[in-house]
Amino acid sequence: MSRRVLVTGAAGGIGRAIAGYAVDQGWRVALLDVPSAALSDVLPQGCPPRVLRIACDLRRDGDVASAARAVAEAWSGLDVLVNNAALTPGRRPFAGLTGGHVAEILDVNVTGQVRLVQALVPLLAQGDAPAVVNLSSIGASRAFRGNLGYCASKGAVEALTRALALDLAPRGIRVNAVAPGMVRTAAWDNVDSAEAARRGRLVPLGRPAEPAEIASVVAFLASPAASYVTGHVLTVDGGLGAQAYSVRDEPGLPAGWGTP
Repeated sequence: MSRRVLVTGAAGGIGRAIAGYAVDQGWRVALLDVPSAALSDVLPQGCPPRVLRIACDLRRDGDVASAARAVAEAWSGLDVLVNNAALTPGRRPFAGLTGGHVAEILDVNVTGQVRLVQALVPLLAQGDAPAVVNLSSIGASRAFRGNLGYCASKGAVEALTRALALDLAPRGIRVNAVAPGMVRTAAWDNVDSAEAARRGRLVPLGRPAEPAEIASVVAFLASPAASYVTGHVLTVDGGLGAQAYSVRDEPGLPAGWGTP
């Protein structure tokens, strides 16, 4: 039977890739994003009932309740929830932070996930091998300068993943997270070749991930193949988090080290 999957933040680069991967697997997909997002462009029109498009602001209880009703009316249950939606604000100095700025990030990236999980648990409990996959970031364990709110939110997502895994285990719902490192999304569109090469050299595998490489890992955790995996954070970063320094900056290496 085709799995029923809801992907939040579906209009973004990783969200689009996850949705596309799911459709390629023959799964039914619900695309969820804020009302201003261009969900009509995410996947080809003309493939209902496999694809639902749901406008929802995760900060609003009424929107979340409406999204849950839409899924219930269309499918009567849900097998997979992918919590991909997140605010990714520009960097700002610590002195320029306000409580409101941090609270807004946490409201979407953390509390929004809680709202949606609570609303969808009755549908997931009726699902086949039900699973929740949260999108974290390498920023949960390796901080970015000038991005306090975002890093704090992703650390909270990983703690939330472990807590939900325990709370939902009695209902047979698995909860895991994927923590990407550097990913080639739309933010790379304005990066020149020299800067792109510099960034790639920071990663042991020598390049950023493609969104589809993140999507395939999400799909694994969402599938029955991961039936005994819960409460786990799977890092997908090309080895970025394993190193103490980039090859260019590591003390004691001879010149040319790591050059193919």
